[in-house]
Amino acid sequence: MITTLEELQLHTERWAVEAPIIAKYILLASPGYSKEQLAKLTESLPGISESYLDCVAKLKLKSVMLNGFSLWPEWLGEKSDMLDEIIYANTSYKNPLLKLYQSKKLYEVASYEGDSICIASTITDEPGYVYWLDRSSGPDIEINRMCDSFEKFLLCAGNLQDVATKHHDEDNKESAVREFVEALKVMQLDDEETKSWESIAKMSL
Repeated sequence: MITTLEELQLHTERWAVEAPIIAKYILLASPGYSKEQLAKLTESLPGISESYLDCVAKLKLKSVMLNGFSLWPEWLGEKSDMLDEIIYANTSYKNPLLKLYQSKKLYEVASYEGDSICIASTITDEPGYVYWLDRSSGPDIEINRMCDSFEKFLLCAGNLQDVATKHHDEDNKESAVREFVEALKVMQLDDEETKSWESIAKMSL
């Protein structure tokens, strides 16, 4: 079970050694961005949460994936700077969800199989909370709460990757889903948040 960012880093180091061909898409290296570099993000996206800023200061998230979760918004391509991608995703009208983000005071910071992963602005009732915007739910996009901080989001995604790695050659996925849901208990999620992660686990494991 992964309970800290340090443990998550160690797990990604092991996964990278086991799969060297895709190591750069697995390994969470450090450090991330400096305070000076992050200044342009806080200036462009007022109210972006401290939890998110702490994580991108500690870890290099660009190009890293955890069991279907891209830990950055994929907008400008492999060679672009991640901060530029985040700013673009949340300010450009080429993003069809921009008006929704603005109305809900959300910032897109990651993705899951084409769906947006957003964090709530600090001026909302749930500052820093992470949400999964399920585009497959129809014209009225379903907004599912996942957890109360980006750090916790990374830990949950890391545990999902860990369970997927352990059970990748098994046909019975129900046991893998149960193991993941059991691991979530230490994260102290509420029922709605647990349901969101369980739905993703059933799709990805």
